[in-house]
Amino acid sequence: MNNTEIYGLEKINNAYRLRLHEIESCHSSGERIARVMAWNAFINDQISLDDSNSSTNKVANLKYMESIELNDGDIGISKPEFINYFFDETCVINKRVTLKKIKFVFYLFLALAAYGIYAIFFK
Repeated sequence: MNNTEIYGLEKINNAYRLRLHEIESCHSSGERIARVMAWNAFINDQISLDDSNSSTNKVANLKYMESIELNDGDIGISKPEFINYFFDETCVINKRVTLKKIKFVFYLFLALAAYGIYAIFFK
């Protein structure tokens, strides 16, 4: 399944439009580029919210190279800064796109599992 099927195209587009207004107020153009590239990678299914950091890092490196090519070799930030902003934006995407009910149920089961482990080992 791709991201639009999992989270819904309308929800992704609404979250992206709202976030784009916030991204436009970023100080550096490199930060704006990194954040927009993260959204584009998510929309184009190059990253998924459950990907490992290493696979997301590979995509971030690829997007850095793409942005360098598109902007004639200078985007105003270094590669580590770009990757940092890219990862930061994937966290924002996660918060904006995932269903709150699913998060609640996940944390509820996590709490129950922690309580179960506590009950087994400490009682």
